[in-house]
Formats: sequence, structure tokens, C-alpha cells
Amino acid sequence: MVYREKTVKMPALLWKRVVAYFIDVFILLLVASPLKGFWDYQDSSIFESYEALASNAENISGFLPIGLFIAALTLFYFTFLEFRFGQTFGKMVMGLYVISAVKKERHFEHFLVRNLSKISTLFLLIDSIPIIFHNSNQRYLERFAGTFVIQEGIGVK
Repeated sequence: MVYREKTVKMPALLWKRVVAYFIDVFILLLVASPLKGFWDYQDSSIFESYEALASNAENISGFLPIGLFIAALTLFYFTFLEFRFGQTFGKMVMGLYVISAVKKERHFEHFLVRNLSKISTLFLLIDSIPIIFHNSNQRYLERFAGTFVIQEGIGVK
């Protein structure tokens, strides 16, 4: 019997997903960096900024609109690019694609739901726990939304 190599689609490797995510976060930081001028504590460390926010509730009013804008920008970036092109820039670099479980139908809502946890690092970490325990390499919200992150690899037939 002769074995032939062929290209197959398989769940994306975790390390590739992490690298793609950090590339995307770097892009978002570049886009949001001009907003730093609106923040009174721009020369402070994150701990000093937190201390200032925690000590005076009035400080939150200046941070809240910027935080909400960055959360909305993050959600828009991931949702729009994955829905429209199947990839973010980070996923393009790493050769990853987002697909819907229903092959012929792509619903914007599915891509929105799968990205909701990306507005908070804590939510994203909690959402990512199932990746450790399931061989499908899906986050909880990806399973709920019926989406997969895949990569192409070499298989044998």
C-alpha cells in the first residue's frame, strides 16, 4: 500500500493560538495608544494607577469611557475580522482560520459570542479552561457558538 501525504484541516495548536492572540493584542495596543494622553496617570505604573483609582471613586469617571471604548474596539476587531475574513491579523500570521460548525452558514452572532470573553483577560482565562480538557481545542464560548479555530497540516492517506 502506498501512503500519500495530503493537506488536512485540524484543530489549531494551542501555542499557535496564544501567539496569534498576542499579535492581535499588540495591534490593538498600537491602535489604542493615542488614548493614553486622555488618562491622567500616563506616567504611572499599573499598580500606581490602580491605587489612584481605588483611593478615589471620582478617578474612575475619567477611565470608564476609555475602558469601554477599548473593550468595544477589541470586540469589534476580533468579531468583524473573523466573521468577514475568517482570520484576524494574528491568525493570518500563524496560518489559523475560524470556521463555523455549520459549514454553509456564517452568522455574525456566532462570531460575536465566541469573542465576548476577549474584553477581559480574566474572562478569557476562565473561558479557555476547556482547551486543557478537550481534544477539540475549543474555548467554552467557541463550543457554545459552534465555531472552531483550525490550521492546515499534513496527513497521510
